Amino acid sequence: MAPPQNLQPPKSVYVVWVETPEKQRFNLGQLRVDEKRRGQLDATTAFKVFRLVVTPEDFPTVTEPTGPEVLATGVLEAK
Repeated sequence: MAPPQNLQPPKSVYVVWVETPEKQRFNLGQLRVDEKRRGQLDATTAFKVFRLVVTPEDFPTVTEPTGPEVLATGVLEAK
C-alpha cells in the first residue's frame, strides 16, 4: 500500500474498520504501513459475521469513515 501521505488528498493514517451485516462500522485501529509498503494490524472482534474495510483518514481515532474504501474483504460467515 502506498503511504497515506502520498494519496490525493494526502491523509495521515489508514484505519481498519469492522463492518457488521447491518452496515455498522467500528474502528479497529490504525493500519501501520512500513517502508516496503506492507501493512499490519493486530486486533480482535466479538463479531462472528463481518467484513474488514480500510480507509485513509486524517486521524486514527475517527469514529466513522470519512475517506473512500481502499481495501475491503467480502463478508465473512460464522462456521
